Amino acid sequence: MNRIPSFLKWLVINVLALAILTSVFYFRGQQQEIANNLELDTKTQINSLLIQLADDDRTSRAFVLLIKENDTELVAINISPKIAIQFGEAGLMSAEQAGTQVSPEVISDAIATATGIRIDGTITLQRLAIAGLVDSVDGVEVNAKAGLLVSGPDEDPLYVPPGQQRLDGQHAAGYAMFQQFIEDESALFSRTNEVIRAIFNNVPIESGALDETLASLGSLARSDISTQDISDFFLSLNRLNLWPAANYQTIETQLSELELMPETDWLEVKQPETYSLLAKLVPNTLLQSDQSPVRFEVLSEFSIDRAVVASEISELNLRFIDGGRIDSPPITQIKVSVSANISDVEALRAKLGLEDVLFEWDFTLGEYSDVRIVIGVDYRDRDQVLESVN
Repeated sequence: MNRIPSFLKWLVINVLALAILTSVFYFRGQQQEIANNLELDTKTQINSLLIQLADDDRTSRAFVLLIKENDTELVAINISPKIAIQFGEAGLMSAEQAGTQVSPEVISDAIATATGIRIDGTITLQRLAIAGLVDSVDGVEVNAKAGLLVSGPDEDPLYVPPGQQRLDGQHAAGYAMFQQFIEDESALFSRTNEVIRAIFNNVPIESGALDETLASLGSLARSDISTQDISDFFLSLNRLNLWPAANYQTIETQLSELELMPETDWLEVKQPETYSLLAKLVPNTLLQSDQSPVRFEVLSEFSIDRAVVASEISELNLRFIDGGRIDSPPITQIKVSVSANISDVEALRAKLGLEDVLFEWDFTLGEYSDVRIVIGVDYRDRDQVLESVN
């Protein structure tokens, strides 16, 4: 007598099912919207990309740092592979030697410290990767100033004749990477820039093409950011049409005294000149002391002392900058910027084995270094063990 009619049961069941399905789709939609927002919020904005060209013998041939400044200008900065840098735990060596022996993250960090430029990402392209990229755009146009042998000493000879011509991947890679015996680095930089511009200025605008090409290169193109971020960076340069008026610069260097082998021709970055250039051209890309690890600039009368201190700084996970030669004062001097972490300074003082130092604040620091250390006689005479630093 109290039975519910079957059609009412059917109606109630269907209404409940519809409500449940509506709720499911609603919440899924909300989750997808949240996920999309998170993806937009976390998407990396790349404004500076370091391109390292590495040969098959695991040495670096060239470094080009591309900087997009305020979406209005492209600045391409050439960095010599012969500069001597502290590459983290790998130690003090030239960028050329570091090659592919250290990770792109370590390359980024070391070159950022040496130059004072914030590097958003690094990609290491081996010669076969350059060749593959060139072939992916059906070759590149170059204007060779002279006839060039563009193959290694133990390889079949590859020759590029003088004049305007289109090169395939194999010839273009050698053209961009091999320095001729009688030429200086500026000629190599010019050819490297020519090939990089020819490759990436011809990348199709449609999204995904470059990303797929880079991903297909595998270990021949290692980076510390995603291929999508790299692809977006180059597509942005093309959409903004920044290549035609690109500003090409070279980091100023001088011979380094930190040579651990007499035969080497290591270079060091001219810090004041480099900072002045970058502050004028790309102020938005300069490292800020409160956004980067503490950078210790070390000056000493003896280059070997600076090399030893560089190693001790690296062991503390700090950053070394070679400040060059200066007469040794009786007691080591430490000048600290207001933004430096004092605990880092104290840790290094203890590591150096110096109980007494002349410590003072310096409000002019914080540009290319955060702490300046002038190694004194007390460092060489510590515990009367001169052999430890000679």
